[in-house]
Amino acid sequence: MSKNAEPQTIDARLKKFNNNLFECLIRIYDDYKIKNRELSFEEMIQMKSALSDVNNIITLLITRKFVEKLKEDHLINADVDKIDSNPNANGYDLLLLESNKIIIAEVKGNKPCKKISDGYIYGSDQQKGIIKDLTGLIKIKKKASKKLQIDFHNAIRFMVLLDSKYTKKAFEGLTSNLEPTDSDSDNDLKKAKQDFAEALRNFNKSDDKSDDKIFEEYTSNPNNSLDSKKIYVYYIQPDDNLISELLDNKNN
Repeated sequence: MSKNAEPQTIDARLKKFNNNLFECLIRIYDDYKIKNRELSFEEMIQMKSALSDVNNIITLLITRKFVEKLKEDHLINADVDKIDSNPNANGYDLLLLESNKIIIAEVKGNKPCKKISDGYIYGSDQQKGIIKDLTGLIKIKKKASKKLQIDFHNAIRFMVLLDSKYTKKAFEGLTSNLEPTDSDSDNDLKKAKQDFAEALRNFNKSDDKSDDKIFEEYTSNPNNSLDSKKIYVYYIQPDDNLISELLDNKNN
C-alpha cells in the first residue's frame, strides 16, 4: 500500500472520514463565531464535502454492525476489526472471502424520502440507486470479477438497509414493481428496471428456481445455510450506540 493510499479496514476508514468531518465543522464554526459573519462560498464548499463524509460514516457504521451480525451468526470467521471495506476496490460495499463461502453486500444508509398519504416511499433517485445495487448483486460487477477472478456463482448476497418506520414497506413496494412498463415516465428508472429484469433472467437460466421469490428477509441463521439464489434483505435499526461509537472513535 502506498503512503497516500486510502485506509482499507472499516474502522480505519471510519476514523478518517470522522476526523475530516469534525475538523471541518469545528474550524468553520470557530471562525464564524469569532468573526460573527456569514459563511463564505469556500466554507460552503467545505461543508458540502463534510456532508459527504456524513454519508460515508453512516454507511460504514451500518456495515460494521452488519459484519458483527455475520460474526454472531457464525457466517464468517474473520476478525471484525481487520475486515477490509473499500467499495472502490471491487465495486461492493462489502465483499468477504471465507474458505468455504463468498459474501457480497450492498449497504444503504438512507431512509425513504418521498412523502405519500400514508407515509414515505423511496424517491426516484433512491429507487434507481437501489435497483442498480440489486442488479449488481445478481449480475456480478466487472470490477470484482476482473480483479478477483473467482467464481461468484455460489456467492451469498445481501442488501443491507437502515431501518425506519417505513423502510420495509417502501422496499417491498419497490421490489414488487421491478418490471419495466410503458407507464414509467422516468427513462433512467425504466432503464434500471430493464437492466435488472435482464440480469434476473440470466441469473435464473441455470436452474429451475425462476418462479421462486428472490428476496428474503434475513433475521438469523443458526444452521449456517443460505441460498445463493436469493438476495437476503437485512434491516438494521438506528441505534444511538452507533453515535457513541463514532464519538469514541474521534477521541481515540
